[in-house]
Amino acid sequence: MQSFFNAVPHVQRLAESSPGFIWRELNEDDPTIAERLGAEFIVNLSAWDSLDALYAFVFSQSHRQIMTARDHWFTHVGRALSVAWFANETPYPTWDEAIDRLQLLWQQGPTEDAFDYSWAYRQGLVTQTYQI
Repeated sequence: MQSFFNAVPHVQRLAESSPGFIWRELNEDDPTIAERLGAEFIVNLSAWDSLDALYAFVFSQSHRQIMTARDHWFTHVGRALSVAWFANETPYPTWDEAIDRLQLLWQQGPTEDAFDYSWAYRQGLVTQTYQI
């Protein structure tokens, strides 16, 4: 796990310097996360100006190189671990909102209110081609 935690600051800097990045939640130790998801979840929350900008970062060589090793660090839980949605209500989502959206995805599957990368791509919400 130490190699994962060592890579986190680098990935955060990559995201923050990527076109379309707006914001990320800095408090990743908020008690809401452990209370609602359990202490074993490691989370991040960010806002981007478009799905294309987010996808360009997520599927960039630098990010993918680190994330392809995640199976060495984490156990696959058999459900989505990432969720996206169009945040029009507030400028920055809260942990409660993010967890609500993730649980909505788990319960109902992908919809416009909570979706994963592949669903957005299949719906034509992403205009660029990315290897998913």
